Amino acid sequence: MRTALSVFLLALSAMAVRAADLPASDPASIEARTVAALPAYRPEQSVSGVIRIQGHGHVTLKWMERLLNLWEQGFRKFHPGVRIEQRMKGTSSAIPSLFNGTGDIAILGEEIDPAAAEAFRQVKGYLPQGIAIATGAYDVRNFDYAQQFFVHRDNPLDRLTLAQLDAIYGMEHRRGEPHNIRNWGQLGLAGDWAAKPINPYGWRIDDSFGFYLQNALLLGSHRWNNALRDYVHIYNPGGTIYDHGQQILDALRADRHGIAVSNIRYANADVKPLALAATAGGPFVQASKATLIDRSYPLTRLIPAVIDHPPGRPVEARVREFIRFLLSREGQQAINEDGRYLPVSAATAAAELRQLDQAPPGEPLAASSATGAIRICGDEHMAAIAARWAEGFRTLRPDASVEFKLTGTASAMPCIYGTTGDIALLGRESDITDDNGFFKSVGGYPPLRLELMNGSLDVPGQSAAQAVFVHADNPLRQLTVAQLEGLFGVEDRRGPGNIRTWGELGLGGEWQDKPVHLYGHDIDSEDGLWFVRQVLQESRKLNWEQLAEFDDGGAKSMAALRGDRYGLAVSNLKYANPGTRVLAIAAHEKAPFVAPSARSVIARDYPLARRTFAFVNRKPGMPLDPTLAAFLAYVLSPQGQGELLRLHGYLPLSEPLRVQQLDLLK
Repeated sequence: MRTALSVFLLALSAMAVRAADLPASDPASIEARTVAALPAYRPEQSVSGVIRIQGHGHVTLKWMERLLNLWEQGFRKFHPGVRIEQRMKGTSSAIPSLFNGTGDIAILGEEIDPAAAEAFRQVKGYLPQGIAIATGAYDVRNFDYAQQFFVHRDNPLDRLTLAQLDAIYGMEHRRGEPHNIRNWGQLGLAGDWAAKPINPYGWRIDDSFGFYLQNALLLGSHRWNNALRDYVHIYNPGGTIYDHGQQILDALRADRHGIAVSNIRYANADVKPLALAATAGGPFVQASKATLIDRSYPLTRLIPAVIDHPPGRPVEARVREFIRFLLSREGQQAINEDGRYLPVSAATAAAELRQLDQAPPGEPLAASSATGAIRICGDEHMAAIAARWAEGFRTLRPDASVEFKLTGTASAMPCIYGTTGDIALLGRESDITDDNGFFKSVGGYPPLRLELMNGSLDVPGQSAAQAVFVHADNPLRQLTVAQLEGLFGVEDRRGPGNIRTWGELGLGGEWQDKPVHLYGHDIDSEDGLWFVRQVLQESRKLNWEQLAEFDDGGAKSMAALRGDRYGLAVSNLKYANPGTRVLAIAAHEKAPFVAPSARSVIARDYPLARRTFAFVNRKPGMPLDPTLAAFLAYVLSPQGQGELLRLHGYLPLSEPLRVQQLDLLK
């Protein structure tokens, strides 16, 4: 029965391939038939003016330019007074453009990033609205091609459910499988297959493809199977790229016991795609243009246009008409002419159009009424010190006005590369490199980066230093950062190798063979993100088998450690208790071991102290606005730094660093 079914599925697959070979311009193609079923565009009102679109693209790779030009040409036939202004420099710039005053529509190259949506909400008081305007490509690079799963051609398997894939690639099996799936026998294969381990291959888990699977397949779990062999693009000296998808299927070709996520464009004769189903009851569906357009393939990707739709108000007229055009026969025909994305079905178009009349929930925040003010955006935990600085500055400059938009670190950088902020205060370092590089890609130059204060020693939410604890009975007194990475990590990026028992840290007797029970921050929390970047050197592959994560800042970790003689916790000094002891930490094996204290944080001697940053939009060779420069100079003055000590949270800079930062204002 299974053999006959396999033959039938292969026949269907061959038919789908033949249909996929038809160009979109052929009336018999699935793309053409889909567009023909859509209603023609009929304007509800006449509009004119500029529509500013930001999103998917690159400074030098203008992936969306042709499609946007086709859309503009088609739309202007109905609205000749409209002009489209394109600024397609990357998906990560798109949603921020909606709340910083530089964009009207954000067209993404992937699904909406929850962090970007949350940054929008922090600024506006409600979530942005996403409207699906295209279907991801079947096999076109850079256009959200379908993520498909493959096995070796010798493998008798021909189908899997998403729950089974979740249990293969993940560890928490949130889709309902009772256990992790680690060998082929657990999937019903017999004979010499039954005991063979499943070797998973895939994208690097921290790139956009990996994050998509984390959300769409693992339902948000970051606990991947550490056996996953992941790949990134290889950029060759001659300018060619060995795509990660190609590397994955080339590796699978040589591994009879492997399973891989990739795309059909990279397939070879020794691999075969699997049919997938959302549930055990099916249907099991192969990816094809038809099954992507009708969304029966369970990992179909949709391309959203994101707009600002305030609750209780209609969508701005130009934006509304343009979205209506995109979802019409004419708008989707432009997608076929471009030949990369796939059109949406009539059912999808109708559902998306209805959203234009359904604003997202929330309450718009009050608009600022101040003019000529110094506008400070950023971390809400900095409100108290920012207010102290503003009050002190006004004693020197009574005419000065300072306005606060402290809605969260995620919204800080977009404020200064748009038109809504002058200073971005960031309470973490976790994305400094990304923020700095992204600002440069948008503005053409890097922002001015300043340090105005240190993180706190032990105040939750105020960039507190991370402290490492053991049980009070434990004879261990110190660790290097490399040993800490060896305990929590898997990829051994600092060199000492993985550490799993107390004996590997030099303890003998009863401790020698005991596994180290780890307690730490959830790696998606601000504290966890810092730990991943600074200690694990960006690796998101952790020692999941021995690690319990908590997202409360450290209190639960310390409570667990108190009752666990063989435990080790990364937490906060605030939660120290009599049953635990803090360790001294060394930056490397030849560095001194230093305990966390206010003194060691200010001196930057303690390796797990945290820094905070301020960014200012200053063009190269240009001076800062005099009032803005005077405010920053006040913050960096002895008086401004003294305010930090009075609040008992964030810590001041050392004197040499304070002087160094003042020099940057010149």
